[in-house]
Amino acid sequence: MSAAASIYPSGYLGPRTQEFRQFLQRAPHVTGRLQAGSGGTLRLFIEARQIGYFSQAVAAHAGVLGVRFRRDGGTLNSFPVDASDAIAEILVRLFGAATEGTDFVIHKGTESGGPSDKRYLVIVTDELAVRLLPHLPLVV
Repeated sequence: MSAAASIYPSGYLGPRTQEFRQFLQRAPHVTGRLQAGSGGTLRLFIEARQIGYFSQAVAAHAGVLGVRFRRDGGTLNSFPVDASDAIAEILVRLFGAATEGTDFVIHKGTESGGPSDKRYLVIVTDELAVRLLPHLPLVV
């Protein structure tokens, strides 16, 4: 069974974009588990290490990977607003990413009742996603 076919667990109802399939073909060691209570979010792992996710929000930004972050002893999908510039600089300088909007997108989440103080990192190109894999989750 190919990585693209095996990544979608039983019950997965989310997006199945061509870009995500291409990313999986380049990273066959990445596996997906359906998030409890969600038909559309895949938690992505390399062995037991959670590295990111794929969801409607990632697909809406034409992305292949929502990045996971390590902070304060835990892992989260988001990072604080004040880390946005540093995250973008790390991606450009250390990982050879093009500018924001080309290889990656930093977007703000929403919370009920108002704007969010969180930001999310979506990797748009499979080339950058594959380069990042050994370093995920990113530490902020």
